[in-house]
Amino acid sequence: MMAVSGFSGLLRDGMLLPNKEGPLHPRTAIGLDSEGRYVTLVVVDGRRKGDSEGVKEYELAELMLELGCSDALNLDGGGSSTMLARGRLLNRPSESLGLRPVPVMLGIVAIKK
Repeated sequence: MMAVSGFSGLLRDGMLLPNKEGPLHPRTAIGLDSEGRYVTLVVVDGRRKGDSEGVKEYELAELMLELGCSDALNLDGGGSSTMLARGRLLNRPSESLGLRPVPVMLGIVAIKK
C-alpha cells in the first residue's frame, strides 16, 4: 500500500485533470510513467517578473505528460517549492527571505545493492 498527499491530481492514466484556468504560481510535482518504473520530480520557479512567473496547474500537467508521466500529483506551490539534491539547491525559490522552513518533505535515497 502507498499513499501520497498533495494539493491536486495533475494526470491520471495520461489524462489531464486540471481545468485550463487558474493562477500562475511556483509549483512542485511528482509523476510516474505508465509502468510505475520511473519517478519524475519537477519544480517550477515563479513570482519573478520577467524571469519565471510560475505555471497554472494545467500547464504543469502538460509538462509532466511531456516528460513521460502517466500519473502525476501537484505537491506544493509558492515559497515552499524547493528542490535540493545532495545538499545543493536546484531552483530559485520565490521566498524573498531565503529558504522557507517546511515541515513536510519528500526524501529519496539511493541504496546500492
